[in-house]
Amino acid sequence: MVDFKKYRERLDNKIGEAMATDKVLEVPWWDVVIKHLNLMSYYFAHDTGVESAHKGGIDSKAVVDKGRYKLPFEEWSHGRLTALNLILSYRLGFQNCKFKKMKRAIHTKVRKSDF
Repeated sequence: MVDFKKYRERLDNKIGEAMATDKVLEVPWWDVVIKHLNLMSYYFAHDTGVESAHKGGIDSKAVVDKGRYKLPFEEWSHGRLTALNLILSYRLGFQNCKFKKMKRAIHTKVRKSDF
């Protein structure tokens, strides 16, 4: 199974490296976060293609049959866009859960160490 946590942590590190946790500065955002997201989408799509092939009993990785040629999953635009969507959705969902826990802690006066 693809390790979503690994990709979320990498993205969080790059957002911190670009000093964009609160405000986006265009040049560091583009140079660090967007370029790294592109690279992460490649590896995520590659991992997904390999995993899909193994589940299907194939020893190599999954390919997309385009008729005259075949594409590895990581070179197929749909595969890359799906990878970007999953990486960003997981990160946003994680942040949303974290925010809800913090909000609940404020309202119920739970100790910080509880989450």
